[in-house]
Amino acid sequence: MGRSFDTAGVTGSEYIYGVTAGDVLRQWQTHTEASKEQDPIVLPLPRHTFIDGSSIGDLTQWKESGLFEEVNGRGVVLIASLKNANAALDTIGAARWLKAFGAEEIMLMATRLYGLRQDNVFSNLETGETRVETMTAFDSISQIADATGLDGRRLINRLVIGEAHSHIAFQMASVKNLPTLGLTAFQFIADKIGLAQRVKSNWRVLSPDFNRHSTSVLLAEYLGLDQVSFQKERDRETRQTRLINPEAVVKQLCREGVDTGVIFDDEFQTGHTVFLITDATREVLKNFIILASHANFSQETIENLNSSKITEMIVTDAMRPDVAIKQLQNGVKVQVLPVQESLAVVAGQLWRADWKEPLVDGWRLDPWLQSGI
Repeated sequence: MGRSFDTAGVTGSEYIYGVTAGDVLRQWQTHTEASKEQDPIVLPLPRHTFIDGSSIGDLTQWKESGLFEEVNGRGVVLIASLKNANAALDTIGAARWLKAFGAEEIMLMATRLYGLRQDNVFSNLETGETRVETMTAFDSISQIADATGLDGRRLINRLVIGEAHSHIAFQMASVKNLPTLGLTAFQFIADKIGLAQRVKSNWRVLSPDFNRHSTSVLLAEYLGLDQVSFQKERDRETRQTRLINPEAVVKQLCREGVDTGVIFDDEFQTGHTVFLITDATREVLKNFIILASHANFSQETIENLNSSKITEMIVTDAMRPDVAIKQLQNGVKVQVLPVQESLAVVAGQLWRADWKEPLVDGWRLDPWLQSGI
């Protein structure tokens, strides 16, 4: 890829400068050409033992099903949600068993990969001190890339990340020689609820973050709507988020006669940003449609989703939240879309590097990766 980097001990992003989307895609294609042409076995890890992060438990059922004999000499796609370190260890454990029974290659499709949010690293601009409070993207990707079997072979050969949050994840993986792609679900969600057929001229797609609004731009293009971005910043001491000059955006929405806002976010956790937007626009907008891939709900979520103007909220089951929320305070039910069957088909397309044709069910490559095609 033209440059090499020393990744030892690095949790920041300086070492990945120069790695392009084209580099990442070529790395994947080179690996694809070297692998066998036979389609892989797609194996969604059981929800009750993996998706919720609990122990791998007894593998008797896998053995009795004849699975291990079937994977011998074959490629395998594991679909799992790695919402925390325990789930990651369980998935690596499953990969170790599969390799021990002869699986030739394993591609992990992580519907959610823990540690991806880049604001887990807090920097003091005055002192230059960096404080890492939780797992970073580099840590979680390194754990996957470095996992080996007793024979020294890498356990997971390729990685697919759902809603990677930042292209830094792909650059990080590339320098670890772990071919990695990303998927975004905005069109998948929109198609499932028939959103494109319902749009009106006085709707707008609202981006909750001006600095990371590429997915919102694509959603707006797909729906044929204009897109408006809010800008926010996080106080590094209190970790509280606030909107920067929301009055300018509100004036624009009022001037254009907008009454409905569509918001897509990769991960919906506290709901604080949506609260800030619904509160800032309470005198202008009448309806909000909220879409999110990861329903990473917490205790704060139900408190922040208190606007009576939220008329729809749609999420996927790509991860299981710690706090289950079936409906909002205003009585609106949270619609949960299943992704497992659809991703099983997408997995085969990505295995063969068939991304020049549209992926099934509206799934798309991460916007940054699309720029490299």
